[in-house]
Amino acid sequence: MKRILLIFAVMLCGMSVFAQSRKITGTVVDKDGQPLMGVQVKSESGDVAVTTDLDGRFEITVPEGSKLTFSMLGTKSKTKEASDGMVVMMGVSDSKEVKKGFQGMFDLNSNFTSSHGGIGADLILGGRINPYYHIGGGIGVHSLLNSGSDDYNVFTTLYLNNTVYIPTGSKMTPMFDCGLGCSMGWLGISQPYKETIIGLYAKAGLGFEAGMFRMSAGYELIGTHTGYVRIGIKF
Repeated sequence: MKRILLIFAVMLCGMSVFAQSRKITGTVVDKDGQPLMGVQVKSESGDVAVTTDLDGRFEITVPEGSKLTFSMLGTKSKTKEASDGMVVMMGVSDSKEVKKGFQGMFDLNSNFTSSHGGIGADLILGGRINPYYHIGGGIGVHSLLNSGSDDYNVFTTLYLNNTVYIPTGSKMTPMFDCGLGCSMGWLGISQPYKETIIGLYAKAGLGFEAGMFRMSAGYELIGTHTGYVRIGIKF
């Protein structure tokens, strides 16, 4: 009877440990965002270890709340909290490593043409899907002053924003920024003949991010048809 109870207790302990374990999948890349094969991924206790495949992917089962250690010949080891879908950059300090999840952006911008000049602001809310891509919804307000007069135009925009990054592992990350949506404008707002227009909106530009700071320059292809320079922050 005692032996049966002992076996039953051991089985319960084993089931408890198993229930508290979880499967973790992830990807290991280098500072340029390229997948790394052959990186050893080891559990905190050291009793479970796997190696990344050709695409830099790994799969490991560890107890809940564990940490994983990533090791590769010629590169400093890195220890991270285990989370499903994690992306780990080898050869890059934790402060420069890109994290997925919510990321907002706020930009102040200056728009200009040969006959117009103005200022505006944009708020973009979205998510960083991976080290290379951010998608979000943007809303902006732009004011343009007509050259040689006190008359000005006001535009509001609502658009889908896409930002593509080129991870370099350096302090400055190059990016391509584009958006597509709709625009509503009020022309000659200070005049009795004020006109309301509604149409498509599109923009495209190049820039960079450095920490929280971001800057880009480009052209609004549809809408105000102006060049722009944007300076802002991400949060």
